[in-house]
Amino acid sequence: SVPEMSVTAAYPLASTISAVRPAWFSGSRSSSQSRCDMPAATNSSGMNRARTWSYDQITAESALRICTALSTICCKAALCLVILLTLTACATTATGPLKTDLPVILVDTSGELYDLVLTANPVYDTIRATSDVSVTSSDEDYNVTELILGMRPGFLRLESLGPLGDTVLFLTTDQKRVYIYSPFENRFYTGLASKKNLSLLIPIPFSATDIVELLQGRVDLTDYYPIQMTYDELKQSYTLTLMPKTTKRGRAVLTVDGRTFLILEMMLYDTAGNLILIGSFSRFEEIGERTIPTTLDFEVPEGGSFLDVRIKHSEVRLDSYIEESRFELEPPRGVQEIDLDKSIIDFDRTPIK
Repeated sequence: SVPEMSVTAAYPLASTISAVRPAWFSGSRSSSQSRCDMPAATNSSGMNRARTWSYDQITAESALRICTALSTICCKAALCLVILLTLTACATTATGPLKTDLPVILVDTSGELYDLVLTANPVYDTIRATSDVSVTSSDEDYNVTELILGMRPGFLRLESLGPLGDTVLFLTTDQKRVYIYSPFENRFYTGLASKKNLSLLIPIPFSATDIVELLQGRVDLTDYYPIQMTYDELKQSYTLTLMPKTTKRGRAVLTVDGRTFLILEMMLYDTAGNLILIGSFSRFEEIGERTIPTTLDFEVPEGGSFLDVRIKHSEVRLDSYIEESRFELEPPRGVQEIDLDKSIIDFDRTPIK
């Protein structure tokens, strides 16, 4: 037997166990009650020998056994947790944009680089994702979890989730109109799919077609042609300057990884040469044979400052079938209908915080 004090010193939990011992172990006891008779043990000669254990010995022995058992269980649980985390990490392949085990590919012309970037950064027909969207500017600051559906050329649906995981806001566009339904406010907003109204869905001043592409961390490069390239040996990346094939767009400047040719950064300009968007992309994830960034940081110039939009995708699915009807909304009976094009509204992007 081990004295109770030594058990408590070795296993701090023993003091707790001792504090909640059964009631029949507590209170004053006579000398005849201070010892508990245990079943007799048999010695080698076959004769029974009386064996008595003191209360303190029983408490110490029990505490030692319980603590030893709990320690074993905790060790096994920790081992199982390590194994589980290892298996989980293996199930999702998330990589950085730079694969250091690959050599840098030297490119001689901007046309050759353009072809490599075009191949490495295709725009997929659909995207589904659960995304954390945070927006910060001089006059607003919010963070919301969105269920995002995007389909080319310009279909978009966002469902904003509340604290309990229920949908508190529906936002859709079918390329022609924007529909917003707020069950919390009992209001249904609708208007033309203008850049102003689309910014209520994602505060980036682009068309729905462009937004579906930007949610994948890229733009349709077939709308551009290359005019210039440079190589940064220190960063091991290329800078590719593109000009638009139509007068509806301005130039684009891309920074791409010298090993994978994935787009790391893009700067987009309007037709007058003004910077309208900076996009930075990281946390690249391999989904089957497809690779896209799952963290997207956008900076939109606003006067003398920037509006910052960060989108962190999870549970991403690409090129899965989505019914076109998912991008249509009808106003429920009894809601207040508001025309976005005829009203000046103070739209609450996060009705429930």
